[in-house]
Amino acid sequence: MKTSSVFYYSCFTIIFLWWLVFSPVFFFGSFNYVEEIVSLDGKFKVVSYDVIPSTPISIYQSLIENDVFIVMYGVKGEYLGQSSPFEFSDVDGVLGDVVFFPGESGNADFFSINGVGDYTSGYEIPVSNMRWWSRISSFFR
Repeated sequence: MKTSSVFYYSCFTIIFLWWLVFSPVFFFGSFNYVEEIVSLDGKFKVVSYDVIPSTPISIYQSLIENDVFIVMYGVKGEYLGQSSPFEFSDVDGVLGDVVFFPGESGNADFFSINGVGDYTSGYEIPVSNMRWWSRISSFFR
């Protein structure tokens, strides 16, 4: 009896943490598509998506702030990673200025945005070494 309650508690905790952290940025497609930019050489594409209002904080981020997250794709449309699930900004703050794809302007192997503030590091997407949230998401892509 005790083993099953520990199992259920563990499952509940994992599901709760997934809901809290990943649900606003886990599902994306044409229903929350905002904008896309293709690199000059055509090897990479970043697409911005609206945050899904699935948690109390993401409701605020989606409906009041109009925040977005970014997903980067390769030349064949393969998923390469996405921006941090912890830092958000609106689409003008993210894609409204110059963006740097891998190989451009000294960026060896990651996508980055031009800007001032703490949120810019949350929008860096490495190509060769996925961050942990992109690894988790890649299992379902």
